[in-house]
Amino acid sequence: MHPVLLPLLLLAPTALARPSECIPTRIADVNSALDDVEAAFKRMDGPHVMGNISLAESALSCLETEVDAATAARFHRTRALEYFQERDTTGVQGSFTAALAADPTATLSDDIAPKGHPLLQYYAAWDGLAPAAPVPVPTGFRVKVDGRDTNLRSPNAPAIVQVFGRDGSLVFSRWLAPDESMPQMTDTGALADLPALRQVGNLPAESHAWTPGLVGAGVGTLAAVACVVGGAVTWGAYRDNTDPEKAPGILDANHAFLVSSGVVGTAAVGMGVAAFVVRW
Repeated sequence: MHPVLLPLLLLAPTALARPSECIPTRIADVNSALDDVEAAFKRMDGPHVMGNISLAESALSCLETEVDAATAARFHRTRALEYFQERDTTGVQGSFTAALAADPTATLSDDIAPKGHPLLQYYAAWDGLAPAAPVPVPTGFRVKVDGRDTNLRSPNAPAIVQVFGRDGSLVFSRWLAPDESMPQMTDTGALADLPALRQVGNLPAESHAWTPGLVGAGVGTLAAVACVVGGAVTWGAYRDNTDPEKAPGILDANHAFLVSSGVVGTAAVGMGVAAFVVRW
């Protein structure tokens, strides 16, 4: 994660498009957050998928540069991963619709959606944008939608909308959901009813709660193997023994090793399963 994105976690809940406290960001900062989303998706880490999407959305609101079509398309493709893990098929399809409208030549990477992955079916089902309507802005303001020089926004897909004032300065930069209205803007570029960014807290730290279980499983496995070896050795000693007085003691030791191997082995399997569940 790019260092400049961390303070945005605290700024994200604000209700301003470009608050005075906004830390200026670049396209590289948006892409850094999207990299983290994809990495979290590949390791099935749902909280970090959602948290890093929120960071990318916050970075968009603090951009000082124009979003290009390729970045907009990637943002929508990556946002589809969050919708997919939430089983929101409408969100997945809408995001892919926006992504392909912005960059029709882009494809899903094999490490995100290998052959046979359900995401590929949604990606292939794109049937274009619905008829678009103009984004309402004051006269003389310039609009970009998903990196394209147009003021038309379709109602069946999300969009990254950027508005530039008469002096060319960027006054609005946001990802908007399909059902999210463009806030009213005054003639000076001030925003009257900007919806707040999604509330986010600190990203959860990478949990290592699975480590003790994994270590315990390893140690338990070694102990179980040692018990099995001990059982084999004592059984060999029992068979080779010629002293009747020693036989009961050797046999008791053999039984103890065998019982211990079962108990320790079962515990090792349990700790291993627990570590797997916690980690994945």
